[in-house]
Amino acid sequence: MTLVPEGAPGRQHFDLWRATLDQYAMPVAVSSPYEAEFTGSMQVSSFDTITTLLTDNSTISVDRTAAHIRQSDPEVLLLLLNLGNSLQRIAQSREEAVLGQGDMTLIHSSRPHRCESQPDVPRQQGMIVSFDGDALGLAPVDMARLVGQRLDGTDGVGRLVSGFLSTLATVGDALDPVDALRLSSVTADLLSVMLGRRLGMLSTLDPERRDRERLIHIRHFIRTNLGNPDLTPELIAGAHHISLRTLHRLFQTHAGTTVSAWIRERRLEAYRADLLDPRLSTWSVHRIAATWGFTDASRLSRAFKAAYGLSPAAYRAVHTARPER
Repeated sequence: MTLVPEGAPGRQHFDLWRATLDQYAMPVAVSSPYEAEFTGSMQVSSFDTITTLLTDNSTISVDRTAAHIRQSDPEVLLLLLNLGNSLQRIAQSREEAVLGQGDMTLIHSSRPHRCESQPDVPRQQGMIVSFDGDALGLAPVDMARLVGQRLDGTDGVGRLVSGFLSTLATVGDALDPVDALRLSSVTADLLSVMLGRRLGMLSTLDPERRDRERLIHIRHFIRTNLGNPDLTPELIAGAHHISLRTLHRLFQTHAGTTVSAWIRERRLEAYRADLLDPRLSTWSVHRIAATWGFTDASRLSRAFKAAYGLSPAAYRAVHTARPER
């Protein structure tokens, strides 16, 4: 959705752009050497738990102070992606990152920070990806270590993530809610891989961090095999060459749940998305359930009702009913 279209240059457009950034990101102080001739556009897209904000504007500096945090704090992590050809300097806590085109850094809304771009380059392009840290499956202590670090957007994984995110933001309006829900999981997986890899570079990975990195790969394996009715803890442990006991310990220690419960939750999420997909409107609820590995209809119905308050058929009927004219 376009929040701020390109308009007539000037301070009035600057004030509109600044106010919109406050509303859709968080309160900040914005200044620009180009206020008198300022132009800028802003587009927002929502993908369930992840929100993207795509910006193209005259060069600015942004400050978030302790006073801004007291005013409003969404308590989220923000991935900043530099899409322009000017260098951007981001300082938070004791860390400082200088971002070239395609580079990224992670900041936290609860900490003061400052973002500056080259004042002699009149225009900048960027992207803000907002998400809850819990969505990535990384421990808060590890996420804290990543805040303020430069994330290279030119290496293999970084280039993949940078390209994916910039494309995702530009096609957001063309996606239906079902696709957006699915892409939220894909985005979380990609960010987990990139950030987990960065954690590996910051240390020699002690056993606890090796466990967390291993869990990221296991979760990705589960997501890509949800449709297999034989996806059991035994199969997962064997595919990753670990014992069943180790697998259960990884989930209990680092995810706070059991392997089977985590699989069931992901299957229910995927099943719910397909129930709302108009392309599958002619499919029965049982046929859709089978594609996600559900083999016991009564057990599925109980689990779905516990999670979403209605049986699968009733949920589909309520949420896909056409409004009366």
